[in-house]
Amino acid sequence: PSVDGILATGGRDKTVKIWDFSDINFQSSDLIRPKHTLYTPSSVGRIAWRPCGDRNALQLAVTSTDKSDVGVWTASSGYIPACILSGHTEPCTGVSWLDTRAAFDVKVEPGSKKKSKGRREKEILQLGLHQHLLTVGRDGNLLVQDVRNAYFPREHMSPSITAISSSGHIAYHRGHVFRGDPLGLFVGVGVGAGA
Repeated sequence: PSVDGILATGGRDKTVKIWDFSDINFQSSDLIRPKHTLYTPSSVGRIAWRPCGDRNALQLAVTSTDKSDVGVWTASSGYIPACILSGHTEPCTGVSWLDTRAAFDVKVEPGSKKKSKGRREKEILQLGLHQHLLTVGRDGNLLVQDVRNAYFPREHMSPSITAISSSGHIAYHRGHVFRGDPLGLFVGVGVGAGA
């Protein structure tokens, strides 16, 4: 990511480990442990950090070596990705974040340095939101995927759980599942994922 000292590793053990080397004393003989561990459903193929400057809001896209979807995870999400993107029929071999572009109509006055003769032009502005992923799959497809249209698993989780033991004991818990905007995608838009 654009934050110094952060590294993500992943492999066949079905985990992504996020390491923070910013405050490590390399002269010490202490064992370095990952700051966060994400447990993915299959072996990790590729990892792409979502560009950001906030150490507390780290997000990454993770592809699998044997599944065709891409999971977008927050650094502390553990077992459940924030969202899942589908579209490929074969596993993804590459993934990259794209900056979100916005086009604005700009009226250029006659006589200005731009040669437009008073017509409206499109001015492209990079918003820095990185809401799109460019994914390549073994199926030969190159897809531009909008994260806002992904499947958000937390929206479909039950807030309660019940367990019954073989001896007839019943345990239950009624809790709260955060169904808001886990990736901060809808800031200033007026809607939220799962709202």
